[in-house]
Amino acid sequence: MKGSKKTLERIMSEQYDLLCRSITRYSKDNLLEKMDFIHPDNNDLNMMNPYSLKVFADIFCQRFCELTLCKSDVRVFSATLIDDEFDFGSKKGKFKVNKAKRKFKEILTGLDYIGNVTFAMYRNEKKLLDGGYLRSVHCHFLLLNPISRKRREEISRLVCMDGNKGIPLYIKKYPLQKTVEYIWHAPFPAYATIPKKEKDAFEQIKVKPTMKSLYELYTKHKFCKIYDWTIAGGKGLEVWRAIKNELKASIEESEDA
Repeated sequence: MKGSKKTLERIMSEQYDLLCRSITRYSKDNLLEKMDFIHPDNNDLNMMNPYSLKVFADIFCQRFCELTLCKSDVRVFSATLIDDEFDFGSKKGKFKVNKAKRKFKEILTGLDYIGNVTFAMYRNEKKLLDGGYLRSVHCHFLLLNPISRKRREEISRLVCMDGNKGIPLYIKKYPLQKTVEYIWHAPFPAYATIPKKEKDAFEQIKVKPTMKSLYELYTKHKFCKIYDWTIAGGKGLEVWRAIKNELKASIEESEDA
């Protein structure tokens, strides 16, 4: 937990600095008002506020453990499901989040899970857009119960893949806190899998959006809550509703303080 907290604090600081610099460079409005929106002390769980993740993860993990009767150091099944159907480039700039949410819900029908639909950004070398980025839409989620190999194969066949990425469904056990921090990390820089030019292989790279791209994300999603793109199913739906009520209560409490 301590190691995870240290890493998260460093990431939050980097994201906050990057977002502030993008706002400084491209904002034509009152800069101080925009900066106040992402100030650490003004945290109502906005998606584009890096410090929201710490508040969200602490509340989520505490409530999750109480509801599922598990310990705080429990390891959970963390999964990623990729679908290329909703990828969008810098020239389109439209994330079809509602359509993506509906499809992922349909694919995960019958499972006990809580997850988040989001996207990763990586340079769009395939379409030769030098300064452009392709957003790879995917779903991170934690499973309350393991699933069979047959069910995994069925899920993998339901998504659209363009052949330039790895396996469509990846599941591994991780500590609860780290899993939550990863699933709801918001549309900030992350790792992406891309094909190597010289070989028929793949590599993980650290993706860093341009200042302009980050500012565009900020202007489009600054009023979104960190949990707005969350989906849940099965037993996970009941757990998520209880956690969401706790999150809303914490926001109201902070506003009244």
